[in-house]
Amino acid sequence: HSASDVFSTIVVMIGVNISSKASDKEHPYGHDRLECVAALLLAVILALTGLGIGKSGFDKLFARVREELDTKRAAYAGEIKEMQTLIQRITEKSNRIQVQEARNKDLMTQKFSKIHKQVRDVRVSQQAVNQYYQNMKKINYIDPQFMDNKQ
Repeated sequence: HSASDVFSTIVVMIGVNISSKASDKEHPYGHDRLECVAALLLAVILALTGLGIGKSGFDKLFARVREELDTKRAAYAGEIKEMQTLIQRITEKSNRIQVQEARNKDLMTQKFSKIHKQVRDVRVSQQAVNQYYQNMKKINYIDPQFMDNKQ
C-alpha cells in the first residue's frame, strides 16, 4: 500500500513536470495532454492497489472461515442434517396443503354446480306454478256479454 503511494506520487510529479514544459517544434501546442495520461496511469495504479488490498482481505477472511469449518465440522454436520430434516418437513407440508387446496377447489366447484342446478330447477318449477295459476284464473272467467257503447 505504501509502495503504491510512493510510486503514484512519483508518476504525478513526472506528469506535472513534463506537462508544464513549453511548446516546441514537435509539440506546437505544448505538453498539457501528458497530464491526462499521467492521471490515467495514476487511476490504473490506484485500481490495482485497491484490488490487491481486496484480494488480501478476502484471502485472510477465507482462511479464517476454512479454519473454523475444519475445527467445527462435526457440529456443523449435525446442524446441516437438522436443517435438511426441517426443509423436508416443510416441503411435505407444502405438498399436502397444495393437495388439500386442489381437493377443496373441486368440492367447492361441485357444490356450486349443485346449487346452480337447484336454482334452475326452482325457476322452472316457479314458471310451471305461475303458468298453472294463470290457467286457473281463466277457467271461471266469463267474457262480458253486453257492451255498453254509451259515451
